[in-house]
Amino acid sequence: AEAYRQAARREFYRGGGLWENGSQTSQACALAFGLCADEETRRLTGERLVEAVHRADDHPDFGIVGSKHVFRELSKLGRTDLAFRMATQKTLPSFLYWKERGGTTFMEELDPDKAPSQNHVMFGDVMAWAYQYLAGIRDVEDGFRRFTLAPDCITALDYVTARVETPYGVVSSAWRRQDGHIRYEFTVPPGTRAEVRANGTSAVYGPGTHGLEMKEND
Repeated sequence: AEAYRQAARREFYRGGGLWENGSQTSQACALAFGLCADEETRRLTGERLVEAVHRADDHPDFGIVGSKHVFRELSKLGRTDLAFRMATQKTLPSFLYWKERGGTTFMEELDPDKAPSQNHVMFGDVMAWAYQYLAGIRDVEDGFRRFTLAPDCITALDYVTARVETPYGVVSSAWRRQDGHIRYEFTVPPGTRAEVRANGTSAVYGPGTHGLEMKEND
């Protein structure tokens, strides 16, 4: 794997955190595939990713590969707010532009006039990203025997509710902004445990329904 990483660096790294042509996909894939040789390169690569998003006026500018990685890598950089802004743009190119044009399904292309298929899961991974970062259900191990709950409570939303059916029962994660704080409620199924990250700390919770008060800036 390291040999392939080194080959990718030789072929695609341009210096200063820039990979290939500096597209959203190039930058995100460099981060996702662990191509950065050190933390400074990773930091610069993240900055170039954010710049690539801004160059597109905070719109998606990627195909199927980028759809898998751009949102996730922005969230890992602490920019779930920017990822959400991209995901909810209503002008072309965007997912909600489909809806503005009367679409009710994901399409094969962001431009509906060019989409060979009007019912296609090509860009569907944005929904998995929403479960993992807006609702915080992520880092699943052993078929949900162990998992993490770490929602990103961005200011663009007042609440998020999500639930996942697992072999052990329902995992639920719900947060709501109210009276200057955030109320977080979550359910851990029998036979499992969850690491919950909130208020700058983490704690392990066993089965049951639990509640926490979270600070606004978390």
